[in-house]
Amino acid sequence: MTGPDDLPGRLLAVSDPHIVHEENRALPRERIVPRSPGDWLIVAGDVSETVAGIEWALDLLDRRFARVVWASGNHELWTRKSDPVQLRGEERYRHLVEICRRLGVLTPEFATGRHCARLALADLDVPPGPIGAGPRGEPRWPGGIVGSLTHCASFRAAAVARRTDLLGLGIDAEPHAPLPDGILDAIALPEERSHLDQLADSDQEFTWDRLLFSAKESIFKVCFPLARRHLGFDEARIELGRDGCFTVRLLVPGPRVHGRSLTGFTGRWMVGRGAGTDSGDRSGRRVRRPRYGGTTEREMDAAWPTSTP
Repeated sequence: MTGPDDLPGRLLAVSDPHIVHEENRALPRERIVPRSPGDWLIVAGDVSETVAGIEWALDLLDRRFARVVWASGNHELWTRKSDPVQLRGEERYRHLVEICRRLGVLTPEFATGRHCARLALADLDVPPGPIGAGPRGEPRWPGGIVGSLTHCASFRAAAVARRTDLLGLGIDAEPHAPLPDGILDAIALPEERSHLDQLADSDQEFTWDRLLFSAKESIFKVCFPLARRHLGFDEARIELGRDGCFTVRLLVPGPRVHGRSLTGFTGRWMVGRGAGTDSGDRSGRRVRRPRYGGTTEREMDAAWPTSTP
């Protein structure tokens, strides 16, 4: 670890702690510590070979440092037979990124996603400036702006709009492939499973389970800035339409905005290469469409729910 001693907040770095070895577990416990409250830490890979070990170490470090940035090494992407999490390859990496997002730990997607956001903000004539991160890693948008970021392998995107046009905006991009075994059981309500079966029986062109997951991820991004809490997978019911639209009904009391409780959202989905659209209850008003910024194109699912005043 390196860093000058005379700065109030420093950028420190550590790599290859390999806490799978018991003697190395003292590193995050005792030796990797900040010297000032503003210190950031880069964890440059090879933390552990188990998901639980990675989460334990990053959680411990995140509680100490002002911000932790993690980049995967090769050991994080190994799938040992002894690890209860048997995801492989891209799915394993995405699972680790989701853990980091929940902990508030930053990943390389943080930088490229914000580059996309700056492109989109420029289209709204918003002056350049930093896009910070909240306690759980959520973007902090400039005043009067709502927005959302998303990423999957080889794809990053951002969407922004003025708060006078939209109360909330969420986007999510996913690879167009079936969900790994066991994921659908964890995210879908019985009514949603039944609806997915009906969709699959009549149209096998799309991976409806992945689309449902993408839609749920996107509505979480709409709700969190409004409610300031994470929405559970079982707290919203989604119905996907074959026409590229979907509806969302909240199963818990929604956030109160402008004196009324939000009870649901509308959204749009697509399967394609890189581009997307949006929707929402415009209340009979004409509004400007969200501005999008993205990098790279790949076959993907995408979902965009919005909420309007």
